Amino acid sequence: MDNKRLIERLMTWQRNDRVHPFTCGNDSSHAILDVFEEDGKVKLFCPDCDYVQNNIPQFMLDEENIFDPLMEYDIMEVLRKNGFK
Repeated sequence: MDNKRLIERLMTWQRNDRVHPFTCGNDSSHAILDVFEEDGKVKLFCPDCDYVQNNIPQFMLDEENIFDPLMEYDIMEVLRKNGFK
């Protein structure tokens, strides 16, 4: 998946009120993580502090897992199918 598509998917996830967004590893009460590209790599960062998440979860990288924010689905089932417990 190219970075443009990955950024689009991450931003859709972060704006989707049906899923839990990626949050700051320093303080989960901070604003949700934002997305940026640096040196050809997509990363998430906290707009409230210096936290940067360099690793994007695998389920976001798999093209087969397309999340439609308007679609009804059981997010926990989607995550379980992708190795999350």
